[in-house]
Amino acid sequence: MKIGIIFGGRSCEHDISILTGIMTVNAAAQKHKVVPIYIDGVGDWYSSKDFFSTKIFAAGTYKKGAKKVHLRPNSKYLYCDKGKKLHFLDAVIVCTHGKNGEDGCLAGLLEMSGIVYAGSGVLASAVGMDKITQKKLYDEAGINSAKFVYIEKDGVDANLYDLVQKIGELKFPLILKPSNLGSSIGIVKVNDFKELFEGLKTVFLYDEKVLIEEAFEDFIELNCAVLGGSSGQMLVSEIEEPISNGFLDFSDKYELFGGSKVDGENGASKGHMGRYLPARIEGDLRDEVFRKAKEVFRLLGCSGVARVDFLLKDEVLYVNEINTIPGSLSFYLFEFGGLNFVELVDRLIKIAIEEHERKKKLRLIFDSNVLRGSVGGKM
Repeated sequence: MKIGIIFGGRSCEHDISILTGIMTVNAAAQKHKVVPIYIDGVGDWYSSKDFFSTKIFAAGTYKKGAKKVHLRPNSKYLYCDKGKKLHFLDAVIVCTHGKNGEDGCLAGLLEMSGIVYAGSGVLASAVGMDKITQKKLYDEAGINSAKFVYIEKDGVDANLYDLVQKIGELKFPLILKPSNLGSSIGIVKVNDFKELFEGLKTVFLYDEKVLIEEAFEDFIELNCAVLGGSSGQMLVSEIEEPISNGFLDFSDKYELFGGSKVDGENGASKGHMGRYLPARIEGDLRDEVFRKAKEVFRLLGCSGVARVDFLLKDEVLYVNEINTIPGSLSFYLFEFGGLNFVELVDRLIKIAIEEHERKKKLRLIFDSNVLRGSVGGKM
């Protein structure tokens, strides 16, 4: 099969997406013909047989020898900028993180093109990207999450009193998060109102909406990935326990630990590269993490692979968020249980084909007499 791998994108998580994409390109190439498709920081698409290493992206030489490409509605081909068909794509694996990719934009484009793609659909992707919408769904479904409020940028100056009253429902310290962003970019922890208003200036640089939630102290973070379709069986991964002093920012996740979240290296029964794998939990609590991960995956209607992040405080499990396109596709969590990256890719493609075939059975056109009954184009 000829598999397109899309990575990069106009997103604050662009560089992490390159790492995930290149890892997936090399894994998929073990069994399939691979078409790497890179979206640069300004939104231009490129494809090249040389996109098998991060070096050319680090050097900024990715355009050399690459072809500018695009997709078209109702076509399963990848085209060059002059309109020539380059590749027929049997399936695509989406490896973009953050806005303009993980948020459902690419899923929508692939749906319009009719291309089989691995990953969550438009709605699940959009909800999975929007932390505020997620929290509302968790509350509605009776799933534990930290107490929260949210504000929009226009509301900060419009009514300061109402804002203070709204925040007053929560207890400091608080965590401020851009509603539509990942990799802990733009997250600020504050301890009083002075820090709150300073922190909002930072967070509003990244989003128009800000999630404000109570920050737990002395908690344990737990992550578990799920592999499956929107209907059918789901496979849960091993559980990891990141090591932190409160919350992990971008540097903690990807720089100080040498990229451990994306390079697939992992520890065993003791802390290594910033985490315990498996996590230091057992028995009923492990079962609860597995069960809740599948519940969240199903609630949002996810497909492909997604990672659900939890917080454990005083023996109570809280859902923090879901990542519908996690770094490295969370392969290292599945690999710990015996499923390697090549097999993970194969399963993703199989699930994508099954999802596509299921959707094809739905009736999309309804034959009516509306147009035949109209006169002169007027209703």
